[in-house]
Amino acid sequence: MKQQPQQAGRPSTTTLIIGVVVVLVVLFIGSRLLGGGAADAAPTNTPPPTAEAQTEQDNSDDRLNLGAVVVAENVNRDGCAVDVTDRFDDDATIYAVLQDSAMPEGTVIFARLYRDDVAVEDSDELTAPQDYTNVCVNFAFDSADGWQSGSYEVEFFVNGNPYQSATFSVR
Repeated sequence: MKQQPQQAGRPSTTTLIIGVVVVLVVLFIGSRLLGGGAADAAPTNTPPPTAEAQTEQDNSDDRLNLGAVVVAENVNRDGCAVDVTDRFDDDATIYAVLQDSAMPEGTVIFARLYRDDVAVEDSDELTAPQDYTNVCVNFAFDSADGWQSGSYEVEFFVNGNPYQSATFSVR
C-alpha cells in the first residue's frame, strides 16, 4: 500500500487539533491550580474599555473564518460541542463553544458570561500559537455554589472585538 507524502513543514490536521486540545487543557488546569477558578470569586461588573485604552484590532485577515457560538452540556475530545442546549440545571458545567473555525497565529479569543445583561465572568484569553483550520474553541464555566436561576448570555470576543453570542437559561 502506497502512502502519500505529507508536505514538508506543514502539520497535519490531527496534529493541529491535538495541539489546540493540549493548549486548552494546559490553560484550564493552570487556571485551576493558580486559583483562577472564578467560581469562588464574587461577580464583578466589567466596564467596556475607553476609546483611549482600546487598541485598534483588525479582523480582516482572510484566514480568520469563525463558526457559530453555541452552549452545550459537554464537549468531545476535539473540544467541539456535544448536547447543545439553551437550558441548564443549576449545578451544570456550561461549555461555551466557538464551532468549526479557522484562525491565524496570534488570534486572541475570550468569552464573557452575562446574567440578566450584567457581566459576571470573563474567561482567560487564549492566543493561537499557530494557524488553525477546522477547530473548536471552548470555555467551561462552573459555579461552586450553583448557578442562580435566570437568563444568561455568553459572548465571544475575537482580537478585542465582540463576535457573536448565545443565550441560555438556568432553571
